[in-house]
Amino acid sequence: MAVRARYSRVTLLLTDTLSGCQKTLTDNLHIGVSQINNITKVSTVKLYPNPANESLTVEHDFKNATLDLIDANGKVVHSQNAPTKRTIVDLRRFAKGIYYVRLVTSLNQILSLKKLIVN
Repeated sequence: MAVRARYSRVTLLLTDTLSGCQKTLTDNLHIGVSQINNITKVSTVKLYPNPANESLTVEHDFKNATLDLIDANGKVVHSQNAPTKRTIVDLRRFAKGIYYVRLVTSLNQILSLKKLIVN
């Protein structure tokens, strides 16, 4: 499963302090999770509410999964066991933004990946 990549146009102005010469560089910067491979099973995973602000309920039909919360830079910012079909995640310490909720097995196989908006 591929996740849509986000790009931003970035401009950098370089100045030589001795000569005063300047050079401008412009390029596209990739932001976000670009690709997720190895999803092993299609299943019903429900996230609610979405958008969320204080807590998130995740319903799934996997046994002994681990739930990861991934920020827009691809960094795992939270991980917890999700051994039951209903897991609650406290979101109060997370900044507003787009995250991904990933359920994985003990062998690190991705079971599900869902987009979450924290507001």
